[in-house]
Amino acid sequence: MCGDIVVSLLFCDNIDLSTYDIVAYTDGSSNELGVGARLFVDHKTKDHSSVVDDHNQLISLSSMSTIFQAEMFAISTASLSLLSVRNRNIAIITDSLSAMQSLQNHVILPKAY
Repeated sequence: MCGDIVVSLLFCDNIDLSTYDIVAYTDGSSNELGVGARLFVDHKTKDHSSVVDDHNQLISLSSMSTIFQAEMFAISTASLSLLSVRNRNIAIITDSLSAMQSLQNHVILPKAY
């Protein structure tokens, strides 16, 4: 808990989002076009739209980036975009178990080349 803000990083598996005012969905992926991170912020009740606008953002990353780095970048971007929000319960949803475990252990080990 940070002031009047509750931020939860949740793994996307059978989650009850009814107690959250703002939900940020994150993803990192790669394909033949490159590596990228995606962020979608959803305000479940539109009376919060003046706090942070709903947005869908796709960010291209270096072709040398790993999917893990893209996942972590998406989570970081979600966190930074919601820094100014006050008095709200916020959920950041990820499908990356390795990113969740790294953040819970406070250890982030990028792939070494």
